[in-house]
Amino acid sequence: MDRDEIAMQLRDSLEEVEPRPLSHEVIVARVGRRRRRRRIGAAGAAVGLLAIAVITVAIVGGPSEGPLGPPTVEASARVALPGEVVGAGGEIVGTAAVEGDYLWVLTCSARCGGPPAEFEHSQGALVKVDSGTGEIVASTPIEGASILATGEGGVWTAGYDGTVTHFDPRTAKPIGSLHLSLPKPVGTNYPEAFAFLPNNIVAGEGAVWVSTAREYVAQIDPQATTVIRTIPTHFSVAGMAVGGGSVWLAAELFGLARLDPKTGKLGPPHPIDGTEGRRLSMDYLAIADGSLWARGGWATPHGDSYVVSPDGDAHGLARIEMASGNEEQLVSFDGHIWVHAVSDGRLWLQGSDSRAGSKGVYVLEPGASEIRLAARLAEPGTVIGAVGSSLWVATPGKVLERYEIPD
Repeated sequence: MDRDEIAMQLRDSLEEVEPRPLSHEVIVARVGRRRRRRRIGAAGAAVGLLAIAVITVAIVGGPSEGPLGPPTVEASARVALPGEVVGAGGEIVGTAAVEGDYLWVLTCSARCGGPPAEFEHSQGALVKVDSGTGEIVASTPIEGASILATGEGGVWTAGYDGTVTHFDPRTAKPIGSLHLSLPKPVGTNYPEAFAFLPNNIVAGEGAVWVSTAREYVAQIDPQATTVIRTIPTHFSVAGMAVGGGSVWLAAELFGLARLDPKTGKLGPPHPIDGTEGRRLSMDYLAIADGSLWARGGWATPHGDSYVVSPDGDAHGLARIEMASGNEEQLVSFDGHIWVHAVSDGRLWLQGSDSRAGSKGVYVLEPGASEIRLAARLAEPGTVIGAVGSSLWVATPGKVLERYEIPD
């Protein structure tokens, strides 16, 4: 069976289980709410997919607090921002990035509330913070940007309106931009049928990559700030990462797919199955210590479907060996915990309820088999970046705080 036949079978299977076309309202709701209850037909998910064998048994239960309990740490630095960190009212994922000794943050100061469609006209700033001194060294006004990435010689932002902007990493000034749109409309009765609606952006392997839940990935030339190709995925892209010579795409219950950055060829997604027939619905990818980590909610069989718990009481992390694409480890945990930052091979996790803020910070060390509660913050906030054991935390106000987490 050739690649085109596989793609056709996969698309046919997806059409049976996912209503199409997806409206603008549905897509922006998915972008702003990555964790949700979802049913997908098991028969459809099995077409063209090869399950990955579980090599390490999952460890189920709450994160370990250690015999003496975690210390409470005070902030070692505070930075006043020109606005709130984008996403401060919900999930803060993809709104900050670390490049060398600097932390880049997207802020919003006007038109920050309301649905994503209104956020297209928001006003804010791209801020560069020296992670050592805690000082703002550069800042530039932005409009409508909701996600960012660093790498390939620049800082990159994307907004719901499809605008991708390239910034100079030294001055934070814009040096190029482009507008993404779909090569084919998602329907005939939608005024936004060609809207790209970016939901992830990463940089690496010689390009900048932007995904959409509307089944495409755009490959951008970082030198010319032009689109090299727009690649159909035939599934909704929930998460994305770059490393090991590949671009990795999370396709929720359909699994993990690998894209060749040189040819643009996309392999079929492979699901990750656990014990008792469970399947990991992947919604986030991160690279740490030379391995790819996929995070998601465990879905359980329900008749001919899979159901992700609406209470979010069962989540998992799967470690993938990037050379082979094989799963090497499963770590399961309870509760709403999200990967918020990566540094020195460590995954820093925290509760996802950023409306109220969280004080507990968890860590998964390289080679560890369970998540450990590393510290409690003196004040509630959400981790947005890490440099070594220094964590940058967005507070409910317009302030960044730095916390030193003891080993």
